[in-house]
Amino acid sequence: MVYLGIVGVALGVAYTAPPLKLSYRGGVRVAIAFGLLPIVGAVWLQSGAWPLEAAALALTVASVIG
Repeated sequence: MVYLGIVGVALGVAYTAPPLKLSYRGGVRVAIAFGLLPIVGAVWLQSGAWPLEAAALALTVASVIG
């Protein structure tokens, strides 16, 4: 869980901080940071498993964001 949180914080900072500024670039990195990571991470935290259904739903959200 700690590693998932570290990745989330790093992507959150990289969203606006130079030199990456992901907010201006969008794409896969933003979809992972704000679609895939929170949804799959929340399901894993609550159930202890990585179900494919959660990944499918997360990819749906990520496709709208990215």
